[in-house]
Amino acid sequence: MKRVFSPVLAGCLVIIAGCGGGNGPFDTGDECNVTEQNSQIQGIMDAWYLAYDQLPNISPASYNSPSAYLDALVEDVDFLLDDPVETAGDRYSFVVTQDQEDDLIGAAFVGFGFSFRIVNDDEVQFAQVFGEYDEENLKTPASRAGFKRGYKILEIEGVPVAEIIADDPDNPVAAISEAFGERTVGVTRIITYGDSDGNLIDDVTVVKEDLVFNTVARYTVFDSGATRTGYLNFRSFASPSPDELAAAFQIFNAARATDLIIDLRYNSGGLVSVAEYLANLLQGIPAEGEVSFGEVYNDKLSNRNVTFRFAREADSLATINKLVFITTPTTASASELVLNAMLPYVENGRLGDVAVVGSSSFGKPVGSLGFDVCNDLVLRPVTFQTVNADGEGDYYDGFDPDCPAEDDLDFGFGDPREDSLAAALSYVETGACPVVTAQKLDALQAKAEKQRTEARQRGWGEILRDYH
Repeated sequence: MKRVFSPVLAGCLVIIAGCGGGNGPFDTGDECNVTEQNSQIQGIMDAWYLAYDQLPNISPASYNSPSAYLDALVEDVDFLLDDPVETAGDRYSFVVTQDQEDDLIGAAFVGFGFSFRIVNDDEVQFAQVFGEYDEENLKTPASRAGFKRGYKILEIEGVPVAEIIADDPDNPVAAISEAFGERTVGVTRIITYGDSDGNLIDDVTVVKEDLVFNTVARYTVFDSGATRTGYLNFRSFASPSPDELAAAFQIFNAARATDLIIDLRYNSGGLVSVAEYLANLLQGIPAEGEVSFGEVYNDKLSNRNVTFRFAREADSLATINKLVFITTPTTASASELVLNAMLPYVENGRLGDVAVVGSSSFGKPVGSLGFDVCNDLVLRPVTFQTVNADGEGDYYDGFDPDCPAEDDLDFGFGDPREDSLAAALSYVETGACPVVTAQKLDALQAKAEKQRTEARQRGWGEILRDYH
């Protein structure tokens, strides 16, 4: 009997932040054909899927790939039946290879070391460059090449990015991603790049490598005299995260920070165990022993329902007056779990205030276990919903910002001039959002809605692996 389910992702690594393990009811075997793979998926879904009663009866022989079969099973599922227009369809479940699963858990990937964003429909900018801030002496092909957040990619292999996008205007992210080549060590590309205004800087040859990135990109403390505010840019809930988070919170504690800004703008989720740990760092002392969050399974598996309680960690903060989260449409799963877990404790006085800055998050209040399928595949279906201490967990539309702000690529993470961080700092210092003109607000909302539509069309499994 082969291992059947693996660590829980909160978002992805169950996928919210928990653990699975041991043997299950399905003998996955080792070698099989596609129909047998699909049959295994059907059996797992019937037993474990959160909305198993909505699954159609589709023959496993009807589709020529496990991903296509899974998509057919879940395309009409609605987790929130009272709001079928917004939530119809499961955009969370997916299938990956075992190697991809291991990379997700280990904060690893094959690539150059960056993520990108398409702006103004036909321009491409670096959103993150791993190693840009010399995190723990990390260097990547991208950071060695001189790429920086906000710089523009002008050409790939001599082809202007606008031309690449024009070839597939309905799926521009996929077009650019494909232009970067396969996720294979040794793949080489010549990338021409410029500054944030598009002025040519250089063209360089970069080669894909096996990379393990820092899940904490930056952390610092802002001292305004009256307050000390910790800032944490957190990329992913993965196995290296606890040590990296502990290092940051040691600095926050040493500085006696009383307010905290957690920048989750590109954090699409990961291990539930890491979400539990981060929640403990935030509220493990003032709310010790009280409910942090819960996992609720389908009615056939209600014996698996579990409640997590805040526990004191070595580096937990003693108190937080204001806690601000920076979010975007790619903020999902474990990130949203932590945010949701904090909300009840504002009302009962265990936490001074919680605010959201930026744009609306993805909307993923569900998690998954990982199930082995023969031929080294892993099925990540939605297997439970997460709820906070008040039983609230229906944020399928995401969390809307209290203070709308731009994800301002002209400035690096931790730069107080960057629009989202500036708004967060303003909220910490004044308790109010910066004044935004009606024109800017309309522009922010339009841009955010476009980005969220794109993220949801791609699905959670895709944005979770959004590195190159």
